[in-house]
Amino acid sequence: MNIRANKLYEHIRIVTLGGVLLPLGGYLIPLNAQAQGELDGKSEAEMMAELEEIQVTGIRGSLQNAASIKEDAAGVMDAITSEDLGKFPDTNIAESLQRVPGLAIARSRGGEGRFVTIRGLGEEFNAVTYNGRLLATENPGREFSFDNVASELVSRADVYKTSQASLGDGSIGGLVDIITARPLDKPEFHGAWSLGGSYDDLIEDEGERFSGVISNSFLDDTVGVIASVAFQRRDFRVDSVESIDTFTMDVATDGTRFGSQPGQTLAHENARWTSLAFSSTEEERERISGTLALQFQPNDQIDMVVDMLYTQLESPGFGVVQTNYTCDPGCASLSNIEVAENGVITAFDADYTAEFLAREQSADSETFQIGWNLDWQVNDSLNLQADLSYSKAEAKRDNIGSDSGSGSFYVVGIPASRAEYRYRGGEVPNWNVFVPNYDPVIASGVGPAVVPIANADPRLLGAHFTRESNNTVEDEVLTFHFDGEWVFDNETSIQFGGDYTDRNKKNELRDNRDNWCNYFCGYGFSVRGLNPQLFDSAFVQSIPVSNLLDGSSQQLPRDFLAFSTDALRDIYASVNQGDPVLDAEGNPTGAIHDFTGNPALSDGSEILAPVLNLTGSTDITEKVLGVYGQLNLSGDLGDMHWTGNIGLRIAHTKLESRGHSNEITSITDAGAGNQVFTFSSDTPRNIDNSYTDVLPSLNLTLELDDGLLLRTAFSKTITRPTLTDLSTARDVTGTNVGTEAITAGNPELEPTRANNVDLSLEWYGENNNAAVALFYKDIKGFVANQVGPEFVFDRTFEVTKPVNGENAEVTGVELAYTHYFENGFGFQANYTFVDSDAEQEGQTSTLENVSESSYNLSGFYENDNFSARLSFNNRGDYIRTTNGKQGLAERVDDYNQLDFTTSYTFNDFLTVYFEGVNLLDETEFVHFDAASNLIRYYEERGRRFNLGLRGSF
Repeated sequence: MNIRANKLYEHIRIVTLGGVLLPLGGYLIPLNAQAQGELDGKSEAEMMAELEEIQVTGIRGSLQNAASIKEDAAGVMDAITSEDLGKFPDTNIAESLQRVPGLAIARSRGGEGRFVTIRGLGEEFNAVTYNGRLLATENPGREFSFDNVASELVSRADVYKTSQASLGDGSIGGLVDIITARPLDKPEFHGAWSLGGSYDDLIEDEGERFSGVISNSFLDDTVGVIASVAFQRRDFRVDSVESIDTFTMDVATDGTRFGSQPGQTLAHENARWTSLAFSSTEEERERISGTLALQFQPNDQIDMVVDMLYTQLESPGFGVVQTNYTCDPGCASLSNIEVAENGVITAFDADYTAEFLAREQSADSETFQIGWNLDWQVNDSLNLQADLSYSKAEAKRDNIGSDSGSGSFYVVGIPASRAEYRYRGGEVPNWNVFVPNYDPVIASGVGPAVVPIANADPRLLGAHFTRESNNTVEDEVLTFHFDGEWVFDNETSIQFGGDYTDRNKKNELRDNRDNWCNYFCGYGFSVRGLNPQLFDSAFVQSIPVSNLLDGSSQQLPRDFLAFSTDALRDIYASVNQGDPVLDAEGNPTGAIHDFTGNPALSDGSEILAPVLNLTGSTDITEKVLGVYGQLNLSGDLGDMHWTGNIGLRIAHTKLESRGHSNEITSITDAGAGNQVFTFSSDTPRNIDNSYTDVLPSLNLTLELDDGLLLRTAFSKTITRPTLTDLSTARDVTGTNVGTEAITAGNPELEPTRANNVDLSLEWYGENNNAAVALFYKDIKGFVANQVGPEFVFDRTFEVTKPVNGENAEVTGVELAYTHYFENGFGFQANYTFVDSDAEQEGQTSTLENVSESSYNLSGFYENDNFSARLSFNNRGDYIRTTNGKQGLAERVDDYNQLDFTTSYTFNDFLTVYFEGVNLLDETEFVHFDAASNLIRYYEERGRRFNLGLRGSF
């Protein structure tokens, strides 16, 4: 290859790797020998014209671009690029990121990727930026939801695993930067579109998906505009069984509670069991996203861009639930008890109240960002950049879980029921429920509980617990960056700059906490008797879910007495002071509805009305000022060339947390294990905190041979506490007898700090590349929940509060290999091993959300028209919390997912594609640690399929 061709190739390669040509499809790859030979003897213009035609899209092009970005990086990093304009490798950004070495994902309900774990550290330890900017999020904390932005809008995602002063701070695990296209990256008029449908086999329903992107340039390619839009609607169903609470008892040799009868002999001390809820939830998720970017480049010195993002997500859901709260004594009486060797109760019969729930959820959010960026090449040596952005997110993110404290949560039940619990292996136990016969004369149920729950008479239903609550989140972020670089020669320069972030996040909780278990609670009233006409017309129906949790192969309640929450609201609201109390047949009982015990109530609707809960609401303002300097160097060590950078960042954080507090003034027994709490007036509570961190970093790369690189990095990094932990809130979250609990925030938390060491050996060949990376993190002051007893009023509460723990160590290795065969086949494989040790209060355990091992395998084939990829992803088991229900650690079982995607291109303008996700129908299983026979949560999501057309012009 002659000198001119070599310089031209290097210029195009650098430009491409810098992200100028990558976002819009026309990706260039390193030239092979044949292409190099054809360039010899040609003019620069001719070579440029021909080089622009050497384009690789699709799977191989995406992988090669990502490898080139990784090879030319200053530190240890990975990347994912679009396969073509508007075609990210997966329909969900996180699904693509999980195939990056060292990355794993957490999924939302329905199985879509939502949060990213980097090198074993969960989403709270990682930073996510959008075009290099902090983006407001709809979550209560800092976490970025990848399912909130359509993948079609993204051209590239960079994953930085080692720190550099110029990259910012706030991440111990790593930084993910999501990058969108700029119009002048590829001038003139062009675009792409896709149209498809989806099918979820568990709900047996279809959805649709559409996206389009269009770009053009004007005024001799000095002005450009690019706009994109994406729409998706997906209906899905999730079946689950979850633990509501766990309990302990001493068990006698006769299979009953020890001490319940005279003369008993103790067989097992502190045997543990759990109450369970079985549910089927249907949700409709509708998302629309759009981007717009305007670029002005009047000359080679000035490049100015204004860009905007808007995304809206609406996801209403409704769940039917059969709940079995079996606390003994108080809620149930257990007999025929069997206990396993690990102290877990694996069988019992329970006389109790079979309960039926209706849950409504509303997960609506809007996110907006606008940004301005100026890149000014002052002269050959000096470059200056300024970036200003504002983003805002608003959300009503209710959670449909029983312990979430949000959403509509209504309970009715049939007293004098009976349950048979049998754990015989597997993940889900057998659970049979029987209810009494109904006697219309007595109208209260009579005889033993022998009727299968599928044949339950709705007239037996009694009124019980009601909860209406929602969390409204508002997040506003203003950022400003100023960056400069003075270049001494091609590989030596000094970077400098500063940045400022002003963030305000409000989380307002509204609920009817004061009336959760007031007048109607405790099964004292027949639901039908409250309003027979409304009950008969709209209230209850039997919904059979014959395939509920069929993957578990267990005997379960698969028929639900389901009811509309709207109907129950109307029934309660129709009850007025002085109305006669009716039985289930509509006959007067001789009593009247008397609200004198609740003088503030005039009718039943006031029981349900949510009001602002000041003690559960937070208002946090965080201001961060940072300055940095970074020296980029290069040199030769014998025959080996080296590059590197050394930098220092100073970050000052100022925090103000505002909220309210109150005190419990009385606790009243409401029957059936329920209690009514009253509180004092709310008192304002404001707490300020500030800290300054000095964060050095060093990255070195040594080119051992052509394509063989050795990297090492040293840095100090921080992760600021998640915003939910910084609240002043101190909220009562457990109200049942024996499970009283309080959850509190801690505005005085310090950041988690870490010293990091990295070593990476990377090889880049013509048809393959490989990498081995070692990393070590010495973490100080990580935040963990501290759980302990506290005597409040006249009860002992379990109080959970975040504190800065002692320390932790994370050591790991990443292995990655990619190979391309000449016949169009190829494969990609990586493996990550992480060992973590965390110490807190003298106890040693693994860090939360850290899987010891994970691996990814992908095989693909591609030619001019056809492509296919089969991917298998594994994430090993991990502790998701060390202090879960009743202070017990909760472990997530290992998860395996098999996905398949294929496409056929008819011509330059039309492609048909098909995708299958979760083909193995994998489930999520969570159990209490060291007790796989004590279930915490089990979820079946089903498979989903996408079929559609894609084109460009």
